[in-house]
Amino acid sequence: MTQAPEAPARTRAQISEHTFRKDPYWAWTKISQLNARHMQLAWITLGTLALTDAYVMAVSAGWITDLRFFH
Repeated sequence: MTQAPEAPARTRAQISEHTFRKDPYWAWTKISQLNARHMQLAWITLGTLALTDAYVMAVSAGWITDLRFFH
C-alpha cells in the first residue's frame, strides 16, 4: 500500500491569510471578544506596569534585594 505524498508545510502567514479569507466573520468575532474586554485588559496592564515600576524602584533604592528566580 502506498502513502499519499505529504502536503508542503505552510508558513504562519499563509495559515493566517487562509483563515481570514476563508471565514472573515470568525476573525471579526475573535477581535470583537478582545474589544469587549478592552478596559479590563487595560487596567490589568496598567496594574502590572505599576507593580513592576515599584519593584524596580525598590531594588534601585536598596530597599529590597533583587529577587531572581533564575541565576
